[in-house]
Amino acid sequence: MPAELDPEKLERMFLNLLSNAFKFAPSGGTVRCFVAADSERATVHVLDSGPGVRPELREAIFERFRQGEEGAGRRFGGTGLGLSIVKEFVELHGGTIAVGDAPGGGAAFTVSLPLKAPPGIEVRRAAPEDADVQAIARQALEELRAPLDQAVPSATGRGLVLIVEDNPEMMRFIAATLGDEYRIATARDGGEGLEQALALGPDLVLSDVMMPGVSGDELVRTMRERAELDAVPIVLLTAKADDELRVKLLRDGAQDYVMKPFSAEELRARVANLISLKRTREVLQQELASQLRDLELLASEVTFRKRELEHTLEAMRVARAQAERASQAKSDFLRLVSHELRTPLTAIQTYLYVLERDAGKTLAAGQRDIVRRISASSVRLLGLIESLLEYAHIETGRLVVQRERVDVPALVQEVVSEMAPQAAEKGLELRVAPAGPLPAVESDPRLIRLIVANLVGNAIKFTMRGAVDLSCSHQGDVHRLSVRDSGPGIPPDIHTHIFEPFEQLEPVHQKHTPGVGLGLALVREMVQALGGHVELESRVGAGSTFTVILPAHDAHAAVDQERGQG
Repeated sequence: MPAELDPEKLERMFLNLLSNAFKFAPSGGTVRCFVAADSERATVHVLDSGPGVRPELREAIFERFRQGEEGAGRRFGGTGLGLSIVKEFVELHGGTIAVGDAPGGGAAFTVSLPLKAPPGIEVRRAAPEDADVQAIARQALEELRAPLDQAVPSATGRGLVLIVEDNPEMMRFIAATLGDEYRIATARDGGEGLEQALALGPDLVLSDVMMPGVSGDELVRTMRERAELDAVPIVLLTAKADDELRVKLLRDGAQDYVMKPFSAEELRARVANLISLKRTREVLQQELASQLRDLELLASEVTFRKRELEHTLEAMRVARAQAERASQAKSDFLRLVSHELRTPLTAIQTYLYVLERDAGKTLAAGQRDIVRRISASSVRLLGLIESLLEYAHIETGRLVVQRERVDVPALVQEVVSEMAPQAAEKGLELRVAPAGPLPAVESDPRLIRLIVANLVGNAIKFTMRGAVDLSCSHQGDVHRLSVRDSGPGIPPDIHTHIFEPFEQLEPVHQKHTPGVGLGLALVREMVQALGGHVELESRVGAGSTFTVILPAHDAHAAVDQERGQG
């Protein structure tokens, strides 16, 4: 099943999904993986027989550092990055991921990927098997099976305890005490015990202290000098009630000691606790290693996507270094973003204007298109920065409203002119309904501009074809500004949440739409700061209309000017 996909990221997706399934499937359970395809998409299904994912957590588990609540079978922890990385890599390929119930119980993850790369993405020539979805899925499954089979040589999967004891009667007693719960290996002195430990890799070593040849304390020191045995817990048996000896044994690297005579229950409890701690540490180390690989991939991806903004990279490095060294005051962060990002972007826009003005007619059509795209991207990035700054001001109670007389229709026309290239990239038209002379509003032009830009940007983002319509009107003592799109619409149950910070409309078929979920939250806060409110009318499949209602205050002078100019 050849496909135009990134093999490295595809393999990481499968490894993370299968690791997640193996982690939560119970002992003796099942994990299934199969691939289906049609002429346009490949669909990968990963099903396990674990406890499943509750409906209210089926979106949260894909967020970074978020995990589902542990059920009866949820025995292992994690950092909460694995599934979020799968989701990010799936979306980078223009695909979707969802989780539901597996037949018969458990979780069912479904990944849908387009077989063809999106238009404009360079596809390098590679070996036919490099991007074969089925082959990569099989390879990921084998990579996960191999270490699992090696780690559990016994069909029962019980832990292995190595008993080092020169007394046959004591050895038989200890073996009988632990044999129902663990696999047992034995050695008659420290030298043989070291050989057995190196050969078998036990989960725990239980050794007498006083033995002929190599003693128990010598065995401890020798094992701790071997990197492959350094993490194996050691319990020593001693008949001497000597505090100095016990302290020495612990300092040499023994995890615990048991005084003779001892009860079987005490021995079983100490062994169980130490083996449990060892296995937990191993799981955490494996999880950490996996997450470090994921973080390395993410760091590489971030570096690649930031190359086109190399002129701002130094400022970003400074900001990141400051964030890593200490938590800086929010005012310092705002000053850095304002100076180091807005100023270069403003310069870029100025240079683009000069380029279009002085050399526009001499540029080829393709070159003019590149200039237009750069200009649209700089406008979007500057708008995002402005939105983040204003939201931070709102959060800290530092939003300042500076009122003056504002011609709302003229300001709307300015914003539309600035955002027209962004709409043109998607083949959309921005249309402003004609408005007769309207009274000016006593308000803050900067905030109104941000409100209009966020609403129009949101409409462009979710409108696939057609147009975005804007209109202005005056009724009584209020101004009404409406932005209507023909996008997918918003389900009624989301209407009350859509204006919350970081709340996003994310149906599965539109996971590729960008955004951080601040635009509409910022609109609501700024409109309220101006004494107004926002209304929403939307039906699924029929688009949405956002209407901003602002008080006119004491500004009643009509503004006479021609519409559609500039």
